[in-house]
Amino acid sequence: MSETPPNQPPAKPAEEPTKDAAAPAADPAAEITLEEIDALIEAEDPSFRLNALEIASVQVGSEVVIDNETLEEVQIDENSKATREDLLTPQEKFLKRHLTRLRRALNYWIKQPMYWWAEFRQGAWPFVKKHGIGFIKSTVAKSLAAVKNAMATTSTSLRKTVDFIKYSRAREKSLIFLAFCLLMAVGAVAWYALTGRSINFMQSPYLRSYGDVAEKVWDYDINGPTQDFYGSSLQPQFFVQLDKLIVNLKPVGESKTPMGVFQFYIEGSSQETAVEIKDREKELRNIIQLTLHEMTYDQLSSPEGLANAKKAIANEVNKFLTQGRARRVLLDTVVLKP
Repeated sequence: MSETPPNQPPAKPAEEPTKDAAAPAADPAAEITLEEIDALIEAEDPSFRLNALEIASVQVGSEVVIDNETLEEVQIDENSKATREDLLTPQEKFLKRHLTRLRRALNYWIKQPMYWWAEFRQGAWPFVKKHGIGFIKSTVAKSLAAVKNAMATTSTSLRKTVDFIKYSRAREKSLIFLAFCLLMAVGAVAWYALTGRSINFMQSPYLRSYGDVAEKVWDYDINGPTQDFYGSSLQPQFFVQLDKLIVNLKPVGESKTPMGVFQFYIEGSSQETAVEIKDREKELRNIIQLTLHEMTYDQLSSPEGLANAKKAIANEVNKFLTQGRARRVLLDTVVLKP
C-alpha cells in the first residue's frame, strides 16, 4: 500500500485522453538523465558540484530512532554534555579551540586548491591553450631562425677569411714581411734591455751621474775614514758668536725656578749666512730662548740632552734664515741651576 508524503498534496486522478485532445509536445528536458545533469554541473561549476556532494552525503528525512530513552533522558544527556564542557580546564578549552581552528584551516587549504584548479581549467586554461602554445611555438621558431642566420653569417665570414689567406699570394707575402719586421724589432728591444744599453730617443736629457761625463772615476770605501767637505780645514768657516743668554727652564717636580746661562756659536754655510745671523742676532736670541724654555733641568744636565738641544736650535734657526743655512751650533758656556 503506497502512502502519500505529508508535505505534498494528494495526487489527482489521471484523466483518460480523449480522441479530440491533441497529444502534448515532447519536452526536451525530460530526455536528459541524472548522470548528464551531474556531468554538466561539474563542467560548469565544480565548486557547486562539491557542495552538492557534501549535502547529498547527509541523509535527509531519515527517521530518528530512540531506543529505550525518553525525552527527559535526552534532556539529561544534553545537560551532562554542557556540564562536561564546563568541567574542562582552561588549557583543554584552549587546545580544543585551536584544534577546531586548525581543522577548519586544513579543510580550507585542502579544498581551496581544488577550487582554484577548477577555476583555472574553466577560465584560464582555454586561453593559454589557444594563444600561449602558439606564442611559444612562434618564439622558438624565430629563435631557431636567428641562430641559423648567425651561424650562416659566421660561416661566410670564415670562408672569406680563408679565401683571402689562401688565394692572395701578394697579401700573403706582405703579411710574412710584416711579421718578420715585427720579430726583428722585438729582438732589438730585448737585446738593448739585456745588455743595459739605451736607445737614443729613450735617453734622458738630464745628467744622472758625474761619472757619465767625467774623464776618470775613483772608487772609495764607504766604511773607511772620511772628512766632511764643509768641515775641512782647507775650506773657510763662518762662525758667529752670540751673547750670553739667561733662560728660565721648564720647572718639574720640586724645582720651582730652574735657570741656565748659555753662550752659543753658530756656523753659517756661507759668508752671506754669517752676515744675516749677525744682523738678526736679537731675533735669533729670542728663538733660542723659546726653544730652551721648553726643556727641563734634567734634560740639559746630560751630554745627550745638550746634543739634542743643539740640534733643536739648529732646526729652528734654519726655519728662520733666508741666506743659506746654519750648519752647526756649538756651545761655549753652560751654567745650570736646578
